[in-house]
Amino acid sequence: MYGKDVVMTQAMCTPGQFMCNPEKGDLCTSMQIGEWTERSWDNAALHFDHLGAAIVSLFVIVTMDDWMRVTYDCMDAVGVGQQPRLNHQPWMAIYCFLF
Repeated sequence: MYGKDVVMTQAMCTPGQFMCNPEKGDLCTSMQIGEWTERSWDNAALHFDHLGAAIVSLFVIVTMDDWMRVTYDCMDAVGVGQQPRLNHQPWMAIYCFLF
């Protein structure tokens, strides 16, 4: 959270702590709800931000090990330094499916 607004860009993600509240749109684990949590800006475990991670992500898709997670992350991607939005680019599922 940034004040009372949702953090939408990396520039808004200032270091510090915030009260984790899923009712306000925060992504919290069950242990973080209602607790002070460190704020950080992290990539998904599988991403396409650099060549090594992209190769691993494509390998996961090819082996069909956890390909749906990569597909959902591709569909939610907005842009560099921006918060993912649910089903922002649904056509990206076609890329993962055809690969």
